[in-house]
Amino acid sequence: MATSDTDHTPLPGGEALENSNALGADALLDGLALDLVTRTYDRYQMYRYNNHDKRWNGDDALYYGYIPQRFWEGTTIPRASLGIPVVFDQIESALPAITNAIFQGSTEWFQVEPLPGTTLQEAQDVQAHLLYLLEQPQDKFGSTARTEITQAIKSVLLYGNGAIMLEIDPETSEPVIHWVDNRDLYVDPGCGSQSEEAKAMVLVKHLTVEQLDALRDTPGFKLPSLDVLKQYSNERPFDAGDRTKQISEITRGVRFRPGWDDRADLPSDRSVEVRIYYSKTRIIWVLNRQWVAYNQGNPYGFYPICTSPCFIIPGRYYAMGYADVLDGIQKFMQGITNSRLDELALASNPPRTRKRGPILTPSQSRWRPGLIMEFDNPQTDMVIHPVQQVTQASWQEMAFLEQQAEKRTGVNSLVTQGTPLRSNASRTTAGINAQMEAPTSRIQKIVETIEDS
Repeated sequence: MATSDTDHTPLPGGEALENSNALGADALLDGLALDLVTRTYDRYQMYRYNNHDKRWNGDDALYYGYIPQRFWEGTTIPRASLGIPVVFDQIESALPAITNAIFQGSTEWFQVEPLPGTTLQEAQDVQAHLLYLLEQPQDKFGSTARTEITQAIKSVLLYGNGAIMLEIDPETSEPVIHWVDNRDLYVDPGCGSQSEEAKAMVLVKHLTVEQLDALRDTPGFKLPSLDVLKQYSNERPFDAGDRTKQISEITRGVRFRPGWDDRADLPSDRSVEVRIYYSKTRIIWVLNRQWVAYNQGNPYGFYPICTSPCFIIPGRYYAMGYADVLDGIQKFMQGITNSRLDELALASNPPRTRKRGPILTPSQSRWRPGLIMEFDNPQTDMVIHPVQQVTQASWQEMAFLEQQAEKRTGVNSLVTQGTPLRSNASRTTAGINAQMEAPTSRIQKIVETIEDS
């Protein structure tokens, strides 16, 4: 069931779903739950795709250093199209500094405090048990909490927001941390800078037929027959997140078709779309946009998805990342570099004017070593147009832009190369210390934001 961005029709029974604790789960109709999830998803995804998905694709292009191939006007002769991945350098330099600060280079990277009525020893026992579970992967994929959190931190730096999900594995009854792709998470457009302020959020997952069938005996789940699940897996829908992932891969020169290229040959390994609706009072699972597989109250009263911003936009959930603040600088540097290369290409093979006469093929008239061109009067029949060298000092502008990038993010040459930038400031101990403290203070702020979130 689709809805337009101008459709503000109140959802019939929406209050009943949110007040389900008072009415009881038995009074809730699956049709009402399906309508709630569909309307919420349509509204959230329309807002996000029209605004932030396009920004994320631009962020990916900057990270990859992607520039469309350019051609000299009116020809098929390529012009310089060299990317300068400033965003890549900045993110990959800041990432280890942030992860090292969070994990502190040791195994005890979090602490459990005793609650009133409990002892310090009990808190230490809980911490040791959690640490073992998070450091010794027990899930089927063998991923540690550090690996998943590191992916979320990279999303924070690149897109401005990153997320992880805390779940209890129904088979082992142990806590599991998963990285959540921003493109699969749809958050309330009216949410403030913290995701806990959201009225609801929808997570799109693609679980295999085998994974879903394993939940059949889990309390609260109502799954269709195995044949229906297999039918759903053959009808995998294409959503806004898939489109964003597809465009992102195009900027890498890769053709990716979600739902087709990643389709498994074994029927039990094929995926079914699962929309998971979360509010602080209710959790609803919808399979293939048709079947309500789970519709229960939220037993925790909070979202199992934790998100963190990079550069906070007050009052808005979607924040800014490194790619957003370095966008203009990288494009400026790419423009200067490609202009310089174009100028060198013209200087190596400058435009020429010659007298009308014998017809010469392009290979006969284009400059190359050993070329011989015959004219009655070479001095007048052939005129070479000199190229003005206007980009000879481009290196000075590049150095200035690099300093601007460092000033904007705090990631300077000490972080990227381990050596101070050659300048007057690096001539004294005090100047070097100042360069060391600047990135630390800027990066530490991002670390604090991630830890608080």
